[in-house]
Amino acid sequence: MFSVTHRTPDRLVISFRPLLLLGILASVSIMPLIVALSGALGPAGSVLFYLIALGPVLLPVRFLPFRRYVFDRQTGKLTRVEWRFLDRQVHSMPLSDVEAAVIQERRSAKNRQMQRLALQLYDQTVALDPVWSSLKVERVAAEINDWLCRSGAAARTAQPPMPPPASA
Repeated sequence: MFSVTHRTPDRLVISFRPLLLLGILASVSIMPLIVALSGALGPAGSVLFYLIALGPVLLPVRFLPFRRYVFDRQTGKLTRVEWRFLDRQVHSMPLSDVEAAVIQERRSAKNRQMQRLALQLYDQTVALDPVWSSLKVERVAAEINDWLCRSGAAARTAQPPMPPPASA
């Protein structure tokens, strides 16, 4: 789920931490682990249940990244940091390319409303999360847009005024 983890006039940090899904996967692995530790199925059965218990724990290592988006007015960059258990990737783009945060919507096969958070750039729309979900992201999109508007206004007013033209 996306959340605003830091907000100042110069910096906005949006984090995506799938903690609920990680908790569900960890709880799914508890029962096979208990069966494996009991030894009731013998050595071969215990090994099999250890492997079954490790599946939900190892799945997030590859497929559930943690993401952080840092909108930094001082550096003029939007930085995306994505990390998994054994991998960390950093991507940056000019903050001036970002026009607004938008919500992309579509209907699922069961006619449920699905959405995801995206950024509208000058020439394209880039999804912040590749997965469509029923989680609501309006509040985070509003926070991003509010910060972009305020930071843009603050950046324009922070510049010194132009001197009047010299008279001849």
